[in-house]
Amino acid sequence: MDSPFIFDLSYYEEVNDQLKEIVNTEKEKMMQASLQIAQSIANQGLVHIFGTGHSHMFGEEAFYRAGGLACINPILEPSLMLHTGAMKSSARGFRRLC
Repeated sequence: MDSPFIFDLSYYEEVNDQLKEIVNTEKEKMMQASLQIAQSIANQGLVHIFGTGHSHMFGEEAFYRAGGLACINPILEPSLMLHTGAMKSSARGFRRLC
């Protein structure tokens, strides 16, 4: 059966290569961060999660999930989320050059 779509693995391969690069270059920092998070949880602490724009979804995903951790504190600032307008988060992320 002929298909109008071409199956191409180049996108997958590029993403996979970039993920490998991240792991290879940031492994130590990720291990340190995971140990600090584990220590905080073991000491009855909270894990604070913050993001602007699309990245605020990490906080939503970690917060109040069935079977998930109860020690998550999502910092969900509405004025920095895209659904309320991107002006404030854009202003924080980009500076005028002139």
